[in-house]
Amino acid sequence: MSAFLARVLLILAAVSVCAAPSAAQPIAPMSAYEVDQAGYGRWIAQLSEIERPVHDALGSMQGYAQTLLESRDLSRTATDYRAEIRRHIATVDAVDARLAALETPEFPALQLPAEFSTAAVKRKVLEMNRHVRASLSSFIPLFDAIARRDLAAAQAANARSMEAVRLMMESQLLLVRASQAPLRRTQGAWHIVNIQVIYYRLVVRLIQDWPQAGRTLRQTAPLAREMNGLAAELDATASEGEARLEAELRLVRSMHAQAERRGDAARATVFRRSLAVMSEGRTCFPLAREFAALLRREAAALARGTLTPEAFVAMFQRFYAIRNRLGEIDRNIAEVLRRG
Repeated sequence: MSAFLARVLLILAAVSVCAAPSAAQPIAPMSAYEVDQAGYGRWIAQLSEIERPVHDALGSMQGYAQTLLESRDLSRTATDYRAEIRRHIATVDAVDARLAALETPEFPALQLPAEFSTAAVKRKVLEMNRHVRASLSSFIPLFDAIARRDLAAAQAANARSMEAVRLMMESQLLLVRASQAPLRRTQGAWHIVNIQVIYYRLVVRLIQDWPQAGRTLRQTAPLAREMNGLAAELDATASEGEARLEAELRLVRSMHAQAERRGDAARATVFRRSLAVMSEGRTCFPLAREFAALLRREAAALARGTLTPEAFVAMFQRFYAIRNRLGEIDRNIAEVLRRG
């Protein structure tokens, strides 16, 4: 998702270009804040790309235990999975080596909170990867037990699998929050990113209550209250963000028209691409309202009673569909940039 956030920063670049006093003059130089904002965004995107193989490895592990129990040749399947886990561990080690070599420049103009300095973010990602490695290593003896049709081992493997998912989501939340850190709340882009922040906050919270070993969640009221709170945040960020982005769009449209009237093809192209990216980003706000409505429906259902593991999985999948649609917006923005 961080690739999406890096692209959102193009919205800010588009608006900052409008600082030029005349379309006949060269584009105004960026301020120190804008230079550092763009630099920090590129650094986060670089770190995210390095870390991506770890997330891909964790994502591939869902359903390991169930697949093993349904296998007709448990010994062979367990052997295959052990080899796959060892490849995942090697992936984590390779990513850590690349992260260790990643420089951590400072961006003083942003005045970032200490937790979002490049050094702090890099340390946190490396720390999470250490936990990921330990979680992966613990699967190997579990697979041996599952091959003997040990039900308790299968349940333990499922728990380990959810722990791996939790680590992946916490890592994503860290990177999304870091991407939001240099943005101002007065910018439409801050609110676009905030939709993803709220999504990952929700997922991390859901995983905390994930029913293990067939247990039913009976104390659902606290989770329902938190869902309603997140829905209110989404409504607020959709309303404010949409208004901010619409104002930015009007400004860029005006500058685009001026550039075309004066025959400034280079600047007109910059504005045209910026408008395309901003227009695509705007589609996040109706989705945020749908997300809020879904949260309220799920919260109302939770308030009526308990939550079985099966119902929990179904609810999780409904929220995951929101993530897929955010990913679709990301791909659309990427296509806009590819076309130029």
